[in-house]
Amino acid sequence: MTALATALSGSPRAIFAPSLQGGAGIGRVLADLLPAVPPGSVVLSAMTAHVNGVVHLPMTAAITIREMTADVA
Repeated sequence: MTALATALSGSPRAIFAPSLQGGAGIGRVLADLLPAVPPGSVVLSAMTAHVNGVVHLPMTAAITIREMTADVA
């Protein structure tokens, strides 16, 4: 629903924001399955992986997520 709303708005975040939300949701589910790993690291890693899968720019995804969160998950 979020992807549709942002895509219809014509906003430049039409791909980026839903990718972050999707990756965070996937990371939260994975964090429950991996109790030995800090949840924040799992969520940030999943966000980076999901954004990378959408934009196909791995270094850009990693650097953007790191700069947004000031964390090196």
